[in-house]
Amino acid sequence: MRGACRPRDQVARLGGDELLVILPGAGPDDGPRVLVRIADAVSGLPIALSGPGGTTLATPRVSLGWAWGGAGSSFGGLVETADAAMYAEKGRRRGTGEWAHAAPSTAAGSAPTPRCADSARR
Repeated sequence: MRGACRPRDQVARLGGDELLVILPGAGPDDGPRVLVRIADAVSGLPIALSGPGGTTLATPRVSLGWAWGGAGSSFGGLVETADAAMYAEKGRRRGTGEWAHAAPSTAAGSAPTPRCADSARR
């Protein structure tokens, strides 16, 4: 994941299989571009799983959500928004095996609407 991010970006584990990427100085159009790079990098990595029956190659699935905030945005609020977007996208594509990219949408006078990019390759 770090290879898909800019040098100044921070990648941290929130817990379990959830990770957080902080994009300092990023604008509302930067999030989707970084998500696409992360999804492409992670989805292309087969993982060898060894068990009693031998080794099987598995391709990981990744669901990503993002949020952008300006002055007055709270860190907790942004994490909640990104988390909700990720779970909404995960639920929308459950079982479809599809690959989707979505760009931000901005209404006049409002903050960009959080969107997701996700990968569900098998």
